[in-house]
Amino acid sequence: MKKNIVLLEIILLFLLSLIVFNICGCGTNPTSDGTHASKWNVSDVSNVTGGSNSLALDHNGNPKLSISEGATLLFTPNRVSYVYWNGSAWVQSTVISGADVCFYTYSTSIVLASDDSPRISFIRRANPSSGFLCFASQESGSWNISTIESGNTYGTNSLALDSNGNPHISYYDATNKVLKYTTLEGSTWITTVADNAGDVGQYCSLVLDGNGKPHISYYDATNKDLKYATLEGSTWITTVVDSSGEVGGYCSLALDNNGLPHISYYDATNKDLKYATLEGSAWVNTVVDSVEDVGSYCSLALDSNGFPHISYFYDRGFVGDPSVYRGSLKYAVLKGLNWEISVIDDGNDLGTGTRIAGKYTSIKINNNGKACISYYLENDVGNGIRYARKL
Repeated sequence: MKKNIVLLEIILLFLLSLIVFNICGCGTNPTSDGTHASKWNVSDVSNVTGGSNSLALDHNGNPKLSISEGATLLFTPNRVSYVYWNGSAWVQSTVISGADVCFYTYSTSIVLASDDSPRISFIRRANPSSGFLCFASQESGSWNISTIESGNTYGTNSLALDSNGNPHISYYDATNKVLKYTTLEGSTWITTVADNAGDVGQYCSLVLDGNGKPHISYYDATNKDLKYATLEGSTWITTVVDSSGEVGGYCSLALDNNGLPHISYYDATNKDLKYATLEGSAWVNTVVDSVEDVGSYCSLALDSNGFPHISYFYDRGFVGDPSVYRGSLKYAVLKGLNWEISVIDDGNDLGTGTRIAGKYTSIKINNNGKACISYYLENDVGNGIRYARKL
């Protein structure tokens, strides 16, 4: 009898440990619907229709997202949303909305302050030829929104906070076709041109090092190259990272513990996912995945050991039926000298028509070293945002 009781206690403890293991990877997270890759928890983010998105994790590992829900029809309401997981449900807060306020919204970036309150940069357009670069912060539940620059059209933007909580933003000025950088000093935004050599700045990605110095990766549309810029004193130093074909779109930058840059990006010539690191004074570029058309919409994060994790889109095109477009979310992680690659979401649960999962990916690594990814999906019925967590 005592042996049976002991055996029962062991079984109960084992089951309890499995439950704790599954929920601790990224805070208390939404449950999977069970239709996606094993070893991943995948769920739909409720209350949003999808679009460009950016992911951050709070101190407990819970996901917080900024989502740009720009509609394609005139007079259709648009909004920038802040969505977070509160432990039992997704909670949505509207940062800004309305066709009269946001004719079109796109390109958003989120970072959390030291108290886990959100800071968001985004682009909005009042009409097709005039735009606004904006910054939003949430204080005591209310959103404070400031316009940094207006009058031009703008593209990608990327936000970072320094050790004092001051915001820094890199962005593409599409009217003047230059890469810009701005930071808030007191109550004034100080803006500089980081690079104006041709049409430069699309897909910019900003990271601050331990000394608060900005590092930016971006695309040179004139020469179709991947470029990298750092601020040395008051001078921007720019270098070409890769010039082998049309490369550098969808680039994503991370710095390791030594402050060295790592960049994931798309090779449009060969339709490959590539990865670059700075070793000494030379850039080393490698192909991560070359199976069909892969690598657009990529996002890069480094774990505590400095190993890269990359989320990206697998563009499968028209599969079998010319009216059915397919796309999947893929994930690559460097283990030693080899890349481990897997499909996380192939969109098979989205119906029989167009099934696209994996655009606008954003990846972060939680406190347990597990990847967490937000991404866009669409089908013939509508679109939305999903969130995947490595178990």
